[in-house]
Amino acid sequence: MRSNRDRVSEIGVRLSYVGAALSLIVCSLWALHIVHGTSPALNSELRVEGPVGQTRQGPSPAMFDPGAYFMQSGYDFLYADALSDEVLTAAAAAAFRSRATELFEAALQHDPANAHVWQGYAQSLLFVPEALVPMRRALEISAELAPNTPLLAAARLHAIKALRIWTGMPDAEATRAASDLSVLRLHAPHVTDGLERR
Repeated sequence: MRSNRDRVSEIGVRLSYVGAALSLIVCSLWALHIVHGTSPALNSELRVEGPVGQTRQGPSPAMFDPGAYFMQSGYDFLYADALSDEVLTAAAAAAFRSRATELFEAALQHDPANAHVWQGYAQSLLFVPEALVPMRRALEISAELAPNTPLLAAARLHAIKALRIWTGMPDAEATRAASDLSVLRLHAPHVTDGLERR
């Protein structure tokens, strides 16, 4: 025969199991609420319309990561001329670049340590005269975050070349260009041929 103390102890153990289960359920519901609130895949209010009318990034993990979603949407606007069957007017191209800038800024709010976002942000500001300082800073941050990534090194070199034609090249950018060129020579020598000829 069990004593009252054993019965109370058994009830306490069962209540602790129930409490743990309820805590797990509450935590799961809270996590689901957070994911729903921040995921473009589940929250249509977070989606943005792309240059050709799309709001989804296909079956992509970016649909569950707002930083990646806004970055990809920014690149869609940045390269909108490639997505369209028509040649963009100068006004449409400027509007798309402006929208790309907004989306890259939104992506930076979610993912400030993403070198690809900083690179896209710099590219979206490339031909905006009043944005010369933030554009150069974005290139610097991209280089600081990913100095040895060939894809970004090539993109930075293209941006620096365009910038040099437009404004001249300060010593800091010449140094950055030399560093990016050495990364490409090491990791992607086939890319440097076309860059050095220009």
